[in-house]
Amino acid sequence: MLDGGHSRSEKKGFSPSRFSGAGPAPVLARYDVPEDWRFVCAIPRLQGAHGGEEKDVFERHCPIDAAEVGAVSRIILMKILPAMVERDIKSFGGGVSLLQGAGFKKLEVGLQEDVVGDLLDCLRAHTEGAGMSSFGPLCFGVASGDEKASEAEEAAREFLDAGGIESEVFVSKANNAGAKIEKS
Repeated sequence: MLDGGHSRSEKKGFSPSRFSGAGPAPVLARYDVPEDWRFVCAIPRLQGAHGGEEKDVFERHCPIDAAEVGAVSRIILMKILPAMVERDIKSFGGGVSLLQGAGFKKLEVGLQEDVVGDLLDCLRAHTEGAGMSSFGPLCFGVASGDEKASEAEEAAREFLDAGGIESEVFVSKANNAGAKIEKS
């Protein structure tokens, strides 16, 4: 999914969405993730930035330089989205990996403990590409099929265990149905 960001009239300044009070940004494009793509998720038990700390990072580092925003836009519009449309997991994963070193995501990854960067390297070595979710520390790799995903899951688990890092590692498929709110 690609959204158009919040309008400057609705969201004043730079802050995480949950602090802004702005409604959801407009959806510009949405594509289903192919059924055979798997996401290897590794969550080391580390402290990611959240709450007031996350808000402080936005205040200290925004706005992002226009050239960096351009680099991020190019990766998304010229690599990740076309790869999704073409169902090209190698290009998609490559784009996700590139994105980790650009714009605000580069800052988010750089704020993590070194083990997170090493975990991303481990996932990249065993999948088509890897990234970090928001401010982390959840890292993910995109793999083609169950066998490749199982191999990557095992590699991530072995990497984290060898470092004595408590973690959760699992494989997931995409939920193409989107979010649902149900009464219990």
